[in-house]
Amino acid sequence: MAKKLDSHTLNLIKEALSKMDVNYKKVNIDLESGDITEDPRSMNIEDLLALGKGISKERAKEWAKDVEEARNDW
Repeated sequence: MAKKLDSHTLNLIKEALSKMDVNYKKVNIDLESGDITEDPRSMNIEDLLALGKGISKERAKEWAKDVEEARNDW
């Protein structure tokens, strides 16, 4: 269940994340381990493809472009 933060608390969290060079628009914070990860729902297709560890970010961009062109041609 989502909870709404007040603006002061939200600004404090943004400030803390900014100091850690975390600039994701949406994050998941594991309060047990202290891990901060980007929410996959906020990632673009290149990020998701690169996340699979099988291809580079550059190849993911090329692949996404190829898919987009194929969709437009179809």
